[in-house]
Amino acid sequence: AASSRLLGGNSLPEAEAISLTSSHEESEDFAGLCLSAETQARLGRARVIQNMQRLEAEGRRTLLVLDDLDPFLDVQATAEELRKMLTELLLRTERLELVLGARQAHFQALGAHKVVGYGLERLRQTDAARLFLWRVHRPLVVADLSQAALAAEGKQASPSLGLPLIMNAQNRGLVLSQLSNHPLLQLCQGLPGLLRSTADHVLPGNGTLWDIYHRHCSAPGEQRQDDNG
Repeated sequence: AASSRLLGGNSLPEAEAISLTSSHEESEDFAGLCLSAETQARLGRARVIQNMQRLEAEGRRTLLVLDDLDPFLDVQATAEELRKMLTELLLRTERLELVLGARQAHFQALGAHKVVGYGLERLRQTDAARLFLWRVHRPLVVADLSQAALAAEGKQASPSLGLPLIMNAQNRGLVLSQLSNHPLLQLCQGLPGLLRSTADHVLPGNGTLWDIYHRHCSAPGEQRQDDNG
C-alpha cells in the first residue's frame, strides 16, 4: 500500500519510481513463493491422507510411526504443519494409530483426539549391545573387546589387521555380554541416541573400541549428554 501511494506522487524522480516498482514486483513474487510453499504443504498432506485411506479401503489396520521428531518440533512452523497433518489424518481415517517419538511430549491433543505420552526405559545391556553392533561401520575384531589381545597385537595395531570377531549361535551370548560390559558402551547408559552416535565413530582407520573410549573420556561433556534419542 505504501508503494502504491508513493508511486502516485508527481514529485518522485523517474529512477526512484522504477526502483519502487521493481521492489513492489519483488514483494509480489515473494508472496507468490510463500503461497506456493503453503500449497505444496496442502498437497503433501493430501497425498499422505489418500495413502492411509487406501490402506483402510483394503481392510487394513494401519500403524504410522514417526520417530526422531525433535528437529521438526523445534521449528514452530514445521511443528504446526506436522500438527495439521496428524490432526487431518485422524479426522479422515478410522483405523489408523499413531506413534510419535520425541524427547518431550509436544502434543497434548490432535483435534478431538487425546495424545497419551509414555516414557521409555533405557535399553537392557544385551539389547544395547545388539543395537551398537548393528550400527558400527566396520567388522569388530577380538582386540576391540580384549585388552589382552590388544596388548599382544600392539597398541597401534590397525583393527583391519586384527583377528576378526566371529559371533555364532554358540558364542552369541558371551560376545554380547562382553560387548555390553565394555567401558565404551557403559558410557552410553543404554540410551539409543548415544549408542548410535558412538557407533558412528567405529570406522576403518579410527582405532579400536578402546581407542575410541579413551578419546571420549578426554572429552566427557560431548559423550555424556542425556540423549534419550
